[in-house]
Amino acid sequence: NDRINGYGEVFYELREKNFSALDSETAFEKRIYGGSLRLDVNENIEAHLALKAVEEGTASGKDTQLYEAVVEATAEITENITLLAGVTWSDYRDPATAGRNGTRTDIGARITYAFNAKTNVFVFGQTTAHLKGDRVRNDRIGVGAEFELTDRLSITGDISTGTSGIGGSAELTYESSPDNKSWLGYRLDPDRDEVWNKGTAIQGSDSGVIVAG
Repeated sequence: NDRINGYGEVFYELREKNFSALDSETAFEKRIYGGSLRLDVNENIEAHLALKAVEEGTASGKDTQLYEAVVEATAEITENITLLAGVTWSDYRDPATAGRNGTRTDIGARITYAFNAKTNVFVFGQTTAHLKGDRVRNDRIGVGAEFELTDRLSITGDISTGTSGIGGSAELTYESSPDNKSWLGYRLDPDRDEVWNKGTAIQGSDSGVIVAG
């Protein structure tokens, strides 16, 4: 019989009150935990399951809570075409904020056409299949590409539009060796105003961020 190979992981993170880092600040204690499992069903299909929970204290003493489950499958349709399809279920509870409470189920897919290992184009889309409470929809469609400029330099980018506005990214990557990469890019996250992404809601305008590593 064919054997299914795979691996899994679990994680737990506790951020104490007034925790501060370069990309986030936490005014109250925050707990982040979950796990994931990845399986090679056969030589053409890979399955992925991820569970995540975020619980954060508030001034009122009632925690905000996010619970999320993601199921995805990737299939090589042909030598050049890959299909990624998935379902995301989320449950968000914030007693102090209207418009962010309830459950939502989103379904999405991405089709990639690869010219070679480092040059490809893709199109993606998602829609909200089920909504409960006062959560907002999360419909989106977009396109993107990755191009190899030289043996060591490549560029990746995408742009999309949906119910939460325009999103996009662009990244330039330099690979000095197979184990050493540096990158510089720009990212406009369409879900950047979600409280659980930033710790605080956006005040005023946000034109995206520069990322490097």
